[in-house]
Amino acid sequence: MRTDPESPQPARSMRRHLLARWGVLAWGLGLAMWCASPAAAQVDAPPLPEVLKQLIERPVPAEARAELLLTPADAPLMVTRHVALLRLTNAYDPSGFRYLAIQIGFKNRGAHSVTVNTQASQLLVGNETFLRVQKNSELPSEGLDLPGESSNKVEVLQGPSPLTVPANGKTVAAWLVFTKLPRTRELPPLKLRLDTSAGPIEIELTRIENQAWTSTLERIGPSGRVGIARITGEINALNAPHFARMITQCGEQGVSRMVIAFGKGSRIGDELTSEWLIEGREGDNDRLQFYPQWSSLVRGMVLVHAPGQADESSENLAKSEAEAVQKVTRDLISGLDLATLRREVRSGHPLFQRAILLNAGDALANDDCATVLVFLKSTDPDMQRAAIQSLRAAVDPQAITALEGVVRRGTREESALALKSLNSSQQTRARELCIQLAGDPAVQKHIGLPMILRTVGVESDERWLPFLKQAFASADPVLRRTALGHLLQMGTEDRLPLLQAALADKDQPIREMAFQALVARHSADEQSLFVQETLRRVQLGMQDEQTISALRQIREPSVLPQLLKRIDAHSQDSGAFVIAALQIGGTAVLDQIVQRFPKLPPDYRTGLLRILFNARHPEWFRLATAGLLDADDDYSEYCQSLLVEQGDAKSIAALAEAIRTCSRPPAHASPPQISSPRGEDLARRLGVLGGPAAWQALEQLQAGDNPIQKKLASTGLAYRQYNSPVNSWLQASNQLTHQNDFEGAIQLLNIALEIDPESGRVYNAIGYAQLRMSKGTEAKANFEKAQKLTPEDHNPLTGIAICLALEGRCDEAIAMVDTVPLFYKHGEQQIFLYNVACVYGRIIEHVLKTPDVPDRDRKVENYRKRAIYFLQASVQQGFDDVDLLTSDADLAYLREMPEFKRLPKLIEQRQQQ
Repeated sequence: MRTDPESPQPARSMRRHLLARWGVLAWGLGLAMWCASPAAAQVDAPPLPEVLKQLIERPVPAEARAELLLTPADAPLMVTRHVALLRLTNAYDPSGFRYLAIQIGFKNRGAHSVTVNTQASQLLVGNETFLRVQKNSELPSEGLDLPGESSNKVEVLQGPSPLTVPANGKTVAAWLVFTKLPRTRELPPLKLRLDTSAGPIEIELTRIENQAWTSTLERIGPSGRVGIARITGEINALNAPHFARMITQCGEQGVSRMVIAFGKGSRIGDELTSEWLIEGREGDNDRLQFYPQWSSLVRGMVLVHAPGQADESSENLAKSEAEAVQKVTRDLISGLDLATLRREVRSGHPLFQRAILLNAGDALANDDCATVLVFLKSTDPDMQRAAIQSLRAAVDPQAITALEGVVRRGTREESALALKSLNSSQQTRARELCIQLAGDPAVQKHIGLPMILRTVGVESDERWLPFLKQAFASADPVLRRTALGHLLQMGTEDRLPLLQAALADKDQPIREMAFQALVARHSADEQSLFVQETLRRVQLGMQDEQTISALRQIREPSVLPQLLKRIDAHSQDSGAFVIAALQIGGTAVLDQIVQRFPKLPPDYRTGLLRILFNARHPEWFRLATAGLLDADDDYSEYCQSLLVEQGDAKSIAALAEAIRTCSRPPAHASPPQISSPRGEDLARRLGVLGGPAAWQALEQLQAGDNPIQKKLASTGLAYRQYNSPVNSWLQASNQLTHQNDFEGAIQLLNIALEIDPESGRVYNAIGYAQLRMSKGTEAKANFEKAQKLTPEDHNPLTGIAICLALEGRCDEAIAMVDTVPLFYKHGEQQIFLYNVACVYGRIIEHVLKTPDVPDRDRKVENYRKRAIYFLQASVQQGFDDVDLLTSDADLAYLREMPEFKRLPKLIEQRQQQ
């Protein structure tokens, strides 16, 4: 057992949390009971045969088919595969199971109908045979995951057997499900056996699925280290090992980077296989841990036109082979020396040439400009753009001349990119040329001012000012916004006329940009414009952050009437205007704001009340007292805190009167009111305040006849002991108790009783020491005194229960501490939970020492489970005293349990985090 030295804590949030937990528990128990009931069992009954027949024996729409022929093309009964899903549920848990769900199509080209006994279907996995699942009960707890199906129950999904395939040439579909397959990365070869009226059919699934896709390989780059595999057909979970082997073989042949390009009409069988292809060998994904892995020699892979992947912005996805090669070779190219780069960019594969220009073009252009210049004449637009971008780093003057030529004669996009490269160059002449070209009417007509600004960007260089002013005069508002942003950032001598023009602009974002610039900084010459625009915004009722900030800066008394008018018209959203009015008008405007106080939102009433309190305004006390019972909890608590901060007799009387109001049950309340959360908050406030006046007010409340009022007063009075002068004696005795000097501790505690004979905590501490001395009778008497003095404290209660357990009165002990009301009240307090476990520990000790207890073994097992439950809950709530846990005599008969031995490790792990 351990005593809890902490003071009472507010319990409202705890109650809400526990109610939620009890609600979830009740729901879970109800669901479990329902599932075990006859009504629940009836839900699993199969639908009517006709419904199943319509559901299962339906032609498969042509657009939904992904047919793979499983039998010879000339077979009378053709069998095709539409969907093949190989899944593993709960991959992180040994209870997870692996299943194959395969949708088969049958087409009968004979003259007579054929029946297929789907119920007798078999799947051969290596040398093992697996039968088709017949009932949902054969599946473990987690069911099937079959996208697009209205039901994942096997009885509904697989339908009745036999299945009739009419002689009309239509395809009839059937699902077959096989479960509990081996949990390995690569299954042995799979064979499917079907029993039909036309004879048995055996299908080599793995071989056929491996032939469902084909590829061609092209190797590029130095030593052919980049492979481009062009795929046609379908990759799915069944042939994924075949794909992984192909990648591994490429790695063994020297390929270290792979591009997988899917051809038109290719497919990825399901979303899990798609995830595996994109994430590759990443080992931290539980969902993919039973997919095959390919060799680590292949360090990167990018997919091109991956089926089902609309967003190709990922590093592992690309829209073209060129983009894929660029992505997959970034780290490869960064490690190549300049000689290799020059060789590859001159005579290598075009895709690798482009990748070099994009990934290492700056270094190459700086080292060998002539090599890069050649690509300006390429017929491949992507290659041209890569070369233009690379030339920004060139120091050779030829680069400047070449880029100018592109600006004047290239396509619009190429010209803009060349202009950007000139502006990004390290050569001063190149940047000067960029500014000159940007101002050239012919270039502006060719590229367009908006594109020049978007592509090039403008640095803080005054030489750009004429160009920017020209752009600001444009009819295009987007262009004007961009130009204004650059002009304001750069700063100009004629900023005032610029701001005047911007504030008069028809475009709202431009006006906002100009006003924001004034709020951030304005000169003496701009003050008049700043005030004028601020007042205009106030008149329009604008209360955005910029307007409020401006009001605080100008502190113009003439705006006060407009502010008050705005507050009156829109009181619930005028909090910012209230603060602005106070900052402008100071204490002189307080009376006018107080008149509007009740209509203001709670957050601003809180701030205003603090201002009134600090100013000792005569209205603060009236407003705070009225707010004690306000509907807004946060505002009410703030009013309470102000009155406690004041702490005089008048404030204590106001708090006590509010408690009386809270303890009056509403008329015709149903069910009867038994508590008052607001009243508990008020009582705690008085208890924390303390002092003779507060104790007297609480005692008067406790002396009344109202049970709610008495309970609230007890909540407040519980704090008195924590303000008691005996605290120092309790701390000293606690140290002696930890040193097993129980006699010395009791001597100190007796001195404490002389100081405060009504201290329940002192009696509880004496009882604890006596209990450790095996003086159960004396300990129980002191625990009972403590409980009488401090009925809200759980420590004496669990102390009495331990004494009862030692006396063999086990049922009484359990009834005292293991109850729902106590959990509702103390269920989040670690010491309470720990002490309840101690009660069970002593009960176990008594039962084990009493051979004639009926049904002893079962009782001990139940008591141990309950004790471990409370210990685990205590640790979850923060209990961390490993020394006490491993030495407490109350828990001696629990220490050999595996669950108990894990608790110290859990505490240590949490402490290390």
